Amino acid sequence: MIRNKCIFCDSSKLSTFFEKDYTIPVASYTIDVYDEKYIQIPFNIQCCNDCKTFQTKYLGNLNDIYKNNHCDACGTIRTEMHDRFAELIINNIPNFESLAEIGAGNGVLSLSILNIKNNINYNIIDPYYFGIKENRNIINDYVENVDLNTINTNIIVMSHVFEHFYDPLTIIKKIAKSQNIEYVCLCFPDLETYIKNNTYNVLTPEHTYYIENNFLKQIFLKYGFETIIEEKFKEHSIFLIFKKTSILNNDIIPKNKYSLNDIKNYYDIIFKKINKLNNILSLTNNNIDAYIFPCSIHTLYLFAFGLKTNYFKSILDNSKHKLNKYLYGYNIICKSFDNFIKNDKKSLVILNGGCFNKELNLNISSNIIYIN
Repeated sequence: MIRNKCIFCDSSKLSTFFEKDYTIPVASYTIDVYDEKYIQIPFNIQCCNDCKTFQTKYLGNLNDIYKNNHCDACGTIRTEMHDRFAELIINNIPNFESLAEIGAGNGVLSLSILNIKNNINYNIIDPYYFGIKENRNIINDYVENVDLNTINTNIIVMSHVFEHFYDPLTIIKKIAKSQNIEYVCLCFPDLETYIKNNTYNVLTPEHTYYIENNFLKQIFLKYGFETIIEEKFKEHSIFLIFKKTSILNNDIIPKNKYSLNDIKNYYDIIFKKINKLNNILSLTNNNIDAYIFPCSIHTLYLFAFGLKTNYFKSILDNSKHKLNKYLYGYNIICKSFDNFIKNDKKSLVILNGGCFNKELNLNISSNIIYIN
């Protein structure tokens, strides 16, 4: 599909960002065997001239993008994120007896919440839920098809889900119209920090729009939800808890303040980095083996924009779900980062995980050269 209107203000005044369309694999999960017939889609982004939201121009088929559920709790950042979000929800919502989580994936957040407060009515709305089902009411459907008034709760919870909606405003309107919903608890990627700290998980086939944190709060306020809790988490996420206090307020006109400059800088840095790395790899290719971390959209993004894949012996990662598999679209196998550094062999490793680089135990060796 091609977007022709802004997803937040409905304006048709969209400016295309890149002079030419790129192509990108439709998915970013790993597969057991490399398939040359993988699906690619065109890639470009658009800026809304009115509210300054950036959004991808082309949208992939959801069944292709999420064919393999790759929700992964590998690493301390994700684990601590769920635990802290659970604490905020439980400690800041009075008379907390039930909730409905949209897009629970592998159920890690539900574990964190139920470990603290296990006597609640826990509802999950997710067509592809694959976590623990005990003590959870599973609704195997998209939230767009679910009548929220039929669920006995006043709390909606979303963790790293809202950014995946192709039409997020429709979800906000649906929640606002549901008479029983009083609180919305949102764990959202800190996109502002991502683009400033080179975490390449912004404007992808999955995260299809870029908005500032204040814009996000203003959109919810426009539809009657006031921010009562706001907390940033480790350059990775922002926690927001909203309480319904009023009805639609058309006087609120949200606008991203810095997106034009920030997105331009983001892509300028990406292309400069790709040119730099290609030059380094071309000079060292015959003398040293090269690797890149991680096996995810962060690395796929650089490949899609021109980082040459033939220079790399393998991709490195520590997720057990990715090891000895292939990043969708690329004939490069994934190997264990922790096992690799034990070998202490002469090699070049590009650390491309953004905030996730901090999770790595780097081997201090004169034989391994690390490049951020």
